[in-house]
Amino acid sequence: MEKNAKRIIVLCVSTLSLLACGKTSEPSQTQAIFGEDDQVAAAFEKVYPWSTIGFLDPSGCTGTLVAPDLVLTAAHCVFDNDGNLEADEFTFYLGFHAGQYVDKAKVTRVRAGSRDTINEAIEDWATLKLERELQVGNQPAPYLPVSSIAPDRVTRELPIAFAGYPQSERYLMIQQGGCTVYPDPNRSFFAHDCDSEPGHSGAPLLARTRNGYSIIGIHVLGINGSRDRFSLPDANLAVPTYEVFEQ
Repeated sequence: MEKNAKRIIVLCVSTLSLLACGKTSEPSQTQAIFGEDDQVAAAFEKVYPWSTIGFLDPSGCTGTLVAPDLVLTAAHCVFDNDGNLEADEFTFYLGFHAGQYVDKAKVTRVRAGSRDTINEAIEDWATLKLERELQVGNQPAPYLPVSSIAPDRVTRELPIAFAGYPQSERYLMIQQGGCTVYPDPNRSFFAHDCDSEPGHSGAPLLARTRNGYSIIGIHVLGINGSRDRFSLPDANLAVPTYEVFEQ
């Protein structure tokens, strides 16, 4: 992939008034449950790698720390359908669960693949620069490394975990293990069968290898959207993280 082949949108976010936590601007869609609902409320939200995940207010989406002051999420979590910022101010709550959180910070800068994620779904990613590095106690907050694996190289045997803030459990981090990611010879999306619903947008697909956990994809589209827009019968879609960091 050529480094200059994609346009990157960078915006500064003003810091006006704090918006009420819980306002949801995520696109409406139904649950995508494959077989039994395997989602469970987090028991270890302060344990790595779950401790890197947080709640993005006011969009109601999920985000993950990929550096102590950098959050990875979906672009449609910060832009509306007209390409405008959803809000004057965004706040990231690390480890948010049942009304508690480990640390929080305002977003000062947005870098995104596209504002038009309806027509450019493969560019539905954003990195959010925070006003400061987050901490856990007196230590820098943990963060997850990003994988450069492409969809045509993934195998179904790769262990995948998933976590986020589904709309039905707005203030709870919900975890799931044992998901499957399907290879895509076109090197575009990851298709996966992790149970999802609105609020999971921006959530990480976590791969576990002998080197530990890493993020291989960002969940962006549930099963209904993938059927309507991509004619895929039973799959959620995630943007590969190599689309974000190998440019």
